[in-house]
Amino acid sequence: MERRKFLNFGAGSALTALLSACGGGGGNGSSSDADAPTELDETDTSVVVEPALDPTTLSSVPAPINIDLAALLEVVDAPLRASVVLGEAAQVGVSVSFYDAAKNLLGSAVTDADGIAEIQQSARRAVFAEAQTAAGKLYGLHYYNGLESDPEIAIDILQTIIANLILEIAGKPNSYNVGSYVLQDYFRVPSDLNLLNIGHNYELLDQRLMDIDRKKSGLSIEKYSKEISNDIIENINDDNYFNLKFNSKYNSSSQATQSISLQRNEIANEIIKSAKTLIVKSIPVPFASDLAGYAFGKFVDWIDPNPGVVNPFETIYASLAAIENKINSLTNRTEEIALTQSINNTMMNFSAFSNLTTELDRLNEKNNADRLNLYKKALIDLGSDIPGGPRDKTLIAHRMFVGCGEFERSAVIDQLTEVIKKKKFYSRISENKYKSYLEFYLAKQSMAHIFLGASYIIRAKEYGETTSSVQAKLERLSDDFEKIILSIEELAVPTLPDRINIDHENKLAWVGICQSLYELKDLWPSDREVTYKKPSGRIICAGGSCRVEEFTYSKVQGAGMNDWSGINVQSNMQGTRNYSHTINQETLNFGNWRTPTLSEVKKSFYDESSRLKLKVDVFAASNGFSSFTNNSYYELKAFNNPATGRLACIPVDFRQAGGTFFVREKYLDLSSVNFENMEIIKSIKATSAYDWGQKRNVYAFLPTMTTASYILEKYLPWLHVAAVRNSSKNVICK
Repeated sequence: MERRKFLNFGAGSALTALLSACGGGGGNGSSSDADAPTELDETDTSVVVEPALDPTTLSSVPAPINIDLAALLEVVDAPLRASVVLGEAAQVGVSVSFYDAAKNLLGSAVTDADGIAEIQQSARRAVFAEAQTAAGKLYGLHYYNGLESDPEIAIDILQTIIANLILEIAGKPNSYNVGSYVLQDYFRVPSDLNLLNIGHNYELLDQRLMDIDRKKSGLSIEKYSKEISNDIIENINDDNYFNLKFNSKYNSSSQATQSISLQRNEIANEIIKSAKTLIVKSIPVPFASDLAGYAFGKFVDWIDPNPGVVNPFETIYASLAAIENKINSLTNRTEEIALTQSINNTMMNFSAFSNLTTELDRLNEKNNADRLNLYKKALIDLGSDIPGGPRDKTLIAHRMFVGCGEFERSAVIDQLTEVIKKKKFYSRISENKYKSYLEFYLAKQSMAHIFLGASYIIRAKEYGETTSSVQAKLERLSDDFEKIILSIEELAVPTLPDRINIDHENKLAWVGICQSLYELKDLWPSDREVTYKKPSGRIICAGGSCRVEEFTYSKVQGAGMNDWSGINVQSNMQGTRNYSHTINQETLNFGNWRTPTLSEVKKSFYDESSRLKLKVDVFAASNGFSSFTNNSYYELKAFNNPATGRLACIPVDFRQAGGTFFVREKYLDLSSVNFENMEIIKSIKATSAYDWGQKRNVYAFLPTMTTASYILEKYLPWLHVAAVRNSSKNVICK
């Protein structure tokens, strides 16, 4: 009999349907009818609200983002340079060829002693690079957004696999996001990670470990990379397949407790701190300060930087490059074109500083006098203080970024929040995007103010200005910089607790699946006992039918919430069954977590993923959902049952039922949503759901909470910016 029709024939069918729908065969015990109770109460009825779908009809990858090839062929004012590394070793003397997205050769070069190859040719928006090493061909891909000060294409074994996979999956430019999703899912790295810009030594996906593994395999680069690529592609539809071999954090015995995202956010703090220190310390002794010394002093005889001291200027420069990489990704240009234009227009105010930054990085004592003098003149010209000059441009850039004066309706921060708001879920992904732009802007202002300070000092020395006059300029500069910092601090949002995802339209917060619910007691109120009824094992067969002659009964104390209100929140969010799924205290304290209702699950996940024919995890990730955990240093499968690895079936709409004249026993009534086949069953007697005490991994706990307006205003950038403008506009627009 067809199962859909079978569901219409009474209470006994509810058990069979539920066990099938919710993965009854995935845990301990069998889902066969032989183990089911012979009788169920007449009140135990269920209704299929949404019939099951064939899971194979649900897509395991997101829809491609359409990016026009012409956009990828745009010329970008950036050098074409590549770094070729295999494991720990820079590849010296190898030929590197650069191609655009249409496979046109842009030029070739040979790597130097540091493994660097560069050609005097402007980059294109998207560039593919190929290196001919002794061990075989290595590849690299890079997307240029035009904001980088000194971009570099990473070519190594990891980037070769990434390139192979993206080219094989995509086949055309508008499927980069598909390839990126598949790679992120396979390696369990944060879903906001730009794989093309992680460099050679990214701790969550380390090409050095990959090269060690390649050497152990005895395979060539081509065969090894093909083997990994095939493994990824063959398991695209496997909800629980992954590879953490190359995650140095996961494989380290001395795992740090600090989160990756927090480490990244510290970059900007260090830049600001160093810049402020350099400027403030220069005011009392400008002509003998580190500010002038590190910016230019090593090339003249009147300043001698402290020997053996790390150059803070170079540290700032390296950190700036790291921040630039964070905002450089292949985006949906249609959706983000306004943001791109706005940030590019703002950054034009820093062009004079950026040119000097690049020149200083390449300048050394071996350069000829003419080049040195040109650098000196450009540096001195920065401090001329002419109307519309470099200092004025830093102030104009600030008005453009935060939205002051004539730029009130066209600010970068408004374009940025509009892009972020388009994601259904606000998570660490959106937060990092927002903060990265703030960090990038502050880093640019930091570099600009350092150069201005150095310029004031060098200019004063060159033209014989007094110490007091240059001190006054440096004090003004310090005041300018402090006001800019304070205004950005006002606009910054706090860091979300670990794994928090806010469905801002529906004002609901989610963390993904926490724990598996192994048996009936996990649902039953903790102030009541539940009786487990199990077959004794004695079965009598006669006349072609069999029946259980005896049952055993045992009372078990419930472990759920009192008053039949659902699953115990704390024990299942901070339980130890699945360590990686454990929620930290800050996340637990975020609000009043509870079992979700069917309506809430449908509004946040089910309705749209079902309509789009996407697996629920793919839909969520495509809409900004993130479940990166600092417990285990990888991205969780947020909708998978930890015990089975399959997409979870979750209980919703808890209520106490029974206890009437006709049904004296009180029992737990609930509904279920099965993310694996998108089936929704309503009104299930919980005693039947767990087959009278058979320990089966039927359900998993997906907690939610209603997010109060003050929390939304605190964390959501567009609401926070609006609130700051209403209350502190004089601070951000000084």
